[in-house]
Amino acid sequence: MDSKVKKGSEDGGIKMSANNTSQFACATEERKEDLDDLYWTTFQVVFPFLIALGIICNAINLIVLTRRRMMSKIYRWLRVTTVSDMFLCFLLIPVCLANCGHFPIKSYTVAKYYSMFAWSISSSFQVFSFYLMVWFAYSRYVAVCCHEDLPRSMQCKVFRKRVLFTFLFVFTLQIPTMFFGEVCQTQSGEWLSYDGYRNVEIPLYEVYSWFREVCNRIIPPVLLTACNIKILMKLRNARSITECFAQGISRSRRNKERRLVLLLFWASAVFYVYQTPVTIYLLLMAQTWQSEETKRTILFFGIASNIIQMIGNISNFTLYFLVNSHFRATFRHVFFRGAADDVDDSDKTARSESQSKIQANIHRIFLGKSHIVDNLSVSEVKVSPGPKGNDLA
Repeated sequence: MDSKVKKGSEDGGIKMSANNTSQFACATEERKEDLDDLYWTTFQVVFPFLIALGIICNAINLIVLTRRRMMSKIYRWLRVTTVSDMFLCFLLIPVCLANCGHFPIKSYTVAKYYSMFAWSISSSFQVFSFYLMVWFAYSRYVAVCCHEDLPRSMQCKVFRKRVLFTFLFVFTLQIPTMFFGEVCQTQSGEWLSYDGYRNVEIPLYEVYSWFREVCNRIIPPVLLTACNIKILMKLRNARSITECFAQGISRSRRNKERRLVLLLFWASAVFYVYQTPVTIYLLLMAQTWQSEETKRTILFFGIASNIIQMIGNISNFTLYFLVNSHFRATFRHVFFRGAADDVDDSDKTARSESQSKIQANIHRIFLGKSHIVDNLSVSEVKVSPGPKGNDLA
C-alpha cells in the first residue's frame, strides 16, 4: 500500500513537474519574443531615426558655429563638442546593423567589428563629449572667477593640448573592452556578437569595469557641478553677470560671455536629466538581476535610458537656438537671409561705440592741427580756435 501511494505520488509529481516545465517554457518563449520585438524596434526604428536627426542637427550646429561671426575662441568648445557628437552618430550605425548583438547576422565583418569596436569607439566619443562639456564649464569658471588665468587659458596651444589629452584618456579607458569581444557561429551559419561590456567573470576585469564607469559617469558630472557652484558663488555678490568678467574687454564680448554662462547653466541641467537614468542603470542595476523577470525589467530600463541618453546627444541644437541669441541670429542669417539681419543688438551697440571713438579721435586730430597752425603763425593775426565738436558733427 505504501509503495503504491509512493509510486502514485511520484507519478503525480512527475506530471506536475512536466506541466510546470511546459508552462515555464511557454512563458520564457513569450518573454523572448517580447525582448526580440523590443530590440528590433529600438535598434531598427528608434535609433536609426535618432542617428539621422543627430547628423542633421549637428551639421546645422557646425555650419552656424563656423560662420565668421561665430569663430571666436569662446565658442571653440562648442565646435569640438559638435564634431564629437557627429562622429558618435556615425559610429552608432554599425550597432544598429548588428542589432546590438541580440540577433544573429549574416556578415562576419559586421559581427566582428561590433564585438570589438562598435561600442568601444562610440562610447569613447560619447564620454569625450562629456569631458568637453567639463572643459567648457571650466573655461566659463576661469572667465568669471580667475581673470589672471584667462589669457593663458585662451591660448590655442593650451586648447589643443587639452583636447588631445582628453581624447587619449577616454579612448585608452575603453581599450580593454576590445579584447573581450567574441563572435560565435550559429547552426544556421549566421554570426552572433558579444561585446566587451557584457558580464565577464574575471575579478580584475570587474575592477576595471567599475573604474571605467566611474570615470565615464561619475567624474564628469562632479567636475561640472563644481564649476557651476564656483560660478554661482561668484555671481551672488555681483549685480549682474557682466560685472564678473575682466576689465578692458568690449561690451560685445561681455554680452557673449554672459550668454555662454547662461548656456552653461542650461546645458548642465539638461546633462543631468539625460545622463542620470543610464548612470543608475550601469552602476546600480546592470549587475544586480537575479530572476528572469528582474532581468527583463532591467533590460527595459536600460534600453529606455540609452534612448534618453541619445536624445541628449542630439539636443544641443535646440539648446543653443533657444538659449543663445547670438547663435539664433547667426542661424537665421545663414538659412533665412531675408528674414533676419546678421547683426544683433549687442553688435550694433559695439559698432556704434567704435564709430564714436573713431569720430572722437578724428576730432582730436583736427584740434591738434589747428593748435599747430597757431604756434607756427608769425603774423599777429589772431587765429580763431579749432572747430567744436558740434561743428564737426
